Amino acid sequence: MKSAVLMSGHFRNFEKSLEEFKKILPDSDFYAFLLNHGNTVEDSKNPNSVDDLEKTVNKLSKKNKFYYSFIEDEDIDMDQYKICVQIFDHFEIEGRTKKQITEKWIRQLNDYKKSFEWMSSCGREYDVVYRIRPDLTIKEFDYELNCDIDKFNCFQQNSYTNQINDKFFYSNFENMKNFMTGIVESLKDDTIRSVSSSNFNVEQYIYRYLKYLN
Repeated sequence: MKSAVLMSGHFRNFEKSLEEFKKILPDSDFYAFLLNHGNTVEDSKNPNSVDDLEKTVNKLSKKNKFYYSFIEDEDIDMDQYKICVQIFDHFEIEGRTKKQITEKWIRQLNDYKKSFEWMSSCGREYDVVYRIRPDLTIKEFDYELNCDIDKFNCFQQNSYTNQINDKFFYSNFENMKNFMTGIVESLKDDTIRSVSSSNFNVEQYIYRYLKYLN
C-alpha cells in the first residue's frame, strides 16, 4: 500500500516533527507545504529569515528525500463568507475583529486545499494520505495506524463530544481530497447552511462537515 504524508502549515517545529514521523511512517513519501512568515507571532516562533528556512529545508530534503514548497498566504474574499463570520464561535483575540479572526481560520483551510492540490500535481498515486501539522511533535505515540483507510481517521476531542481535532488525520486518497479541497468551499454563503444550521467552533465544524460528506 503506497502512502503519502502531507505536512502543511508554518515551519515552527518542522525539523523535529519530520524526524519523529519518519520513524513512524518510514515507507511513506513526505511532502512539506510550508508557509513563509506571515505575522509577528510566527516571526517570534521562527526567528530565522525565509532564506535561512529554505536552506534548512533544502538540506533536510536531500538527506530525507522529501518534496517541499514554500508559499505565501493568499488573500481571502471575505464577502463570500459573511454568514460564516456571523455564526463562527471563537475566543476573543485582543486587537482583532471577529471578521479578522474568522479570516485567519479560512486562510488555514484554504492552505489545506492548496497543499493537497500541490501534492496531487506531483503526479504520484497513493492509497492513503496522512495530513500532519508541521509543528506537531510526539511525547508518546500509542495511536493505531492500521485503521480502515476507507473511513476518516482522526483524533476525537477527549473532553467534548462531536468535535474533531485536525492536527493529524488520514484516509484513502479520495476521502482526503474531498475533505481537504472541499471544506473551505463549504463555508461560503451559498453552501454553509447545508453543513451547519447553528453556531460552531473549529472542531465542531470539522465534525459536521465530515458528517455532511457521509
